[in-house]
Amino acid sequence: MGQKARSSGKKTLRPPYAIQRYEIIVPFPDAAISSFSQSEDKERWYILDELEQGHTYEARVSYAASSPTEFVMEILGMEETATILKERGVLEELADHKDAKVNTTRRVLRVRAIYAGVSIVPGRESQAIKYNIVLETLTYGIPYVAIKLVIVLIAIIGVSLFLIVPSVWKTLQTIRELEEVNQKLE
Repeated sequence: MGQKARSSGKKTLRPPYAIQRYEIIVPFPDAAISSFSQSEDKERWYILDELEQGHTYEARVSYAASSPTEFVMEILGMEETATILKERGVLEELADHKDAKVNTTRRVLRVRAIYAGVSIVPGRESQAIKYNIVLETLTYGIPYVAIKLVIVLIAIIGVSLFLIVPSVWKTLQTIRELEEVNQKLE
C-alpha cells in the first residue's frame, strides 16, 4: 500500500499513498529561517512525482509531541527549485533550451522546521527531530487511507436510518398515543 522513496538521491513520494518514515531534521532556533545559511540538516527536499492534473493531494508531517516544532512546507516547481539551488551554488547553470518541456507531473516539496517550545533541557532547540512525511490523494476532500472508514460510517448510518430509527419512531408514537389516552381518561 505505502510506497517508500528510492534510496538513491532525493526521496520520491508518489500518490495515491506514500510515506517516508523516520526522517531527521534539525530545527531552526526561531522563526527567522531566511536569515540562516541553509544547510543539509536544516531542510529536506522531496520529489513529488506522478501528480495528476485535476487531483488534490495532501502532504503532512507527524512527529512526537515531546519535540515542539513548527514545520514549514513549500511546494515548488522544478524551475523554482533549480533557481534556489543555483543561487546556493549547488546546481550548475543549466543550458537554456527553448524547446524543453517542463514536467508538470512533478513538483518538489521543501520541508523546514522551527523550534517552537521552551525546554529545561539545555540545547534541546538544536537537537534533531524525527518525523514521518506522507503524501496522499484526496477524494472529495477525504484522504486515501480514510476512504474505508468513510464507507463503514455510511453503512452504519444507513443501517441505523432504516432499522433503528423506524423502531424508535414507533416507540415514540406509542408513548404519545398512551399519553393522549391518559389525558382523555382524566
